[in-house]
Amino acid sequence: MLAHGTLTIDYDGPEANAILSRSDSQWQLALRHAMLTPRFPESSYRLERLLRRVPSFPNNIPSYASSIEGYSSWKSSDNSCSMKCKTENGHSFYLRRRYPTTCTISTSDNFRLLDGSPNNGLALLVLGWAYILNASLAERQRLSLHYEPLDGPSGSVKINLDYALPQELTWWKAIVARGSVYSIAADDRYSPWGVLVDSLDLEIVGEIDVHHSPPTARQAAGYLARLCAAYNLGSQCSAALAAALSLPLHRSTDPLHPVTIELPHPSLSIRIEPPGQGQYPTDFRHLDRYMTLSLSPSYFGSILWSVFSEPNVPCNFAGAWLGPIGDVLRPIVERNKLELLAKVLSFTNAAPLWLGLALCGPGKIVKSIIPFLDKLRPFPHTYASVDAAAWTGIPQSFMDFYPPGPYVQEGKISRADVWRLRHDCHKNYEDDSFSAAPQHGWPPFGTMRYEDVELELHGHLNCSHQWKYDFWTWLPSGIRDTGILDVKGESHPPKDLLYIHQAKIKGSRTQERGINYAASQAATRRIFEWCSSQVEKGFGGSLVPRREFYPPLESAESNVCVDFDAIHRCVNEWRKTLPHRQRRKEALGGTVDRLRKDLVLSAAT
Repeated sequence: MLAHGTLTIDYDGPEANAILSRSDSQWQLALRHAMLTPRFPESSYRLERLLRRVPSFPNNIPSYASSIEGYSSWKSSDNSCSMKCKTENGHSFYLRRRYPTTCTISTSDNFRLLDGSPNNGLALLVLGWAYILNASLAERQRLSLHYEPLDGPSGSVKINLDYALPQELTWWKAIVARGSVYSIAADDRYSPWGVLVDSLDLEIVGEIDVHHSPPTARQAAGYLARLCAAYNLGSQCSAALAAALSLPLHRSTDPLHPVTIELPHPSLSIRIEPPGQGQYPTDFRHLDRYMTLSLSPSYFGSILWSVFSEPNVPCNFAGAWLGPIGDVLRPIVERNKLELLAKVLSFTNAAPLWLGLALCGPGKIVKSIIPFLDKLRPFPHTYASVDAAAWTGIPQSFMDFYPPGPYVQEGKISRADVWRLRHDCHKNYEDDSFSAAPQHGWPPFGTMRYEDVELELHGHLNCSHQWKYDFWTWLPSGIRDTGILDVKGESHPPKDLLYIHQAKIKGSRTQERGINYAASQAATRRIFEWCSSQVEKGFGGSLVPRREFYPPLESAESNVCVDFDAIHRCVNEWRKTLPHRQRRKEALGGTVDRLRKDLVLSAAT
């Protein structure tokens, strides 16, 4: 435990040890299952399960637009409260990037034999889906695609697509050719799914006619389905789509420099039968919703990181939950066992996205797992999103739950409910501090006295806000979308792996071995920092310093990953240049925040 003024914070004890044991049992069982199972469960390929309320991407977008915006609307079933609806902050979806994502072939053994299949077409399928996403975006903006001069590659893997039509063969050669061979005719920037092929070590045999124009998204989807049928690639098609959907997330990790992904080595040696025509991949029918999911790296990343959260665990015990996860995943990530990583995470609701991410190799997203688990190091893709949670039905934060009220019970109210109310009633405050939900999902511990709650909330302390996601609105068109209400699949964990979530606790681990105190302290500090302008009596200046309002850094909700450690180092170096302590103190009134914001904005543009 740790004392802060009049408040004692427990980071260990019986409750923490029980959480530690529960997490350890669950994740050790997930590891054993992954090591003993040769195949991925069916749920790892069911991307459609994530689309419950994801809105369709607009069909008509101005050709000059480099981004579009939207926001979510919510309604409450609390008939006794005057607050019947609310909206979350608007969110931007960026349609252009400065660089494409470089694609090369992995030298590791990861995914060489996916589920024991003799054919591996994942690299081709990822590039095919990337093209389809690009083409669909171009069609929505009334822009054209065109081929650039083809560099006929030669490689050790020869693929004979003698069934292919001339235009079809030209397309396959184009998307695997070294260098950028197709682009959107708009400007010198790239689509978020733009790919620059470095080397795939393969050659598609046959002569082509370069006068063929690039196919539409639907035509290309038909070509994709024919390849899958010819080589019996089966579920590889859905896994490849998940990988292609992760491209904007990879691209966001370094907006100022090229980013590289590594795809599994292709092997198409056993032909099954000549494919027919008129068929399309099953997932193609929801392409417009997958585009929305993919185009927001922060939303996409929040879904991935939901597997590490447990919204019922209070912030001061976050390390008890995260410690066992780090013990399981650290050797896997350090040894680049990405196939095993995806299998361990196959019991989670986000399993299809983790499989797609792992197919792209050991990039910065994968490498951020351990720093996050060890010290809760923040990255933009690790922040919880109430919109993404509502879209997919996968909770990420205590803010995604609304316990029955009234909030006040025997003169006290849980701090978690106070945090929820501050977000609900953010317009009652002079500043805009609470308009965005907390970035991390671990709830604050304990309760507050009624008299310690600020006056801005008193009108709702006897309410029972039961918020439900209603619809998404695209701007500037005003088009509303409620999602796929009848989507097939479950929002709960896969039934065949439910026993992992229900793992029985066997014994207990010593606190010294398992609890990650650094993560517990970081989670506690950050959830209280979110509302450090409103601190109850006897609490201010003890856990976190009371702050006055400064405009928040916009990068927290952006689609760009920024190196905040580097920014803080720059700010600290600047502070050292100030002539003496008194002048330094005077200069820090608001200049530090402005300097940090300038550095973030310069890195993001």
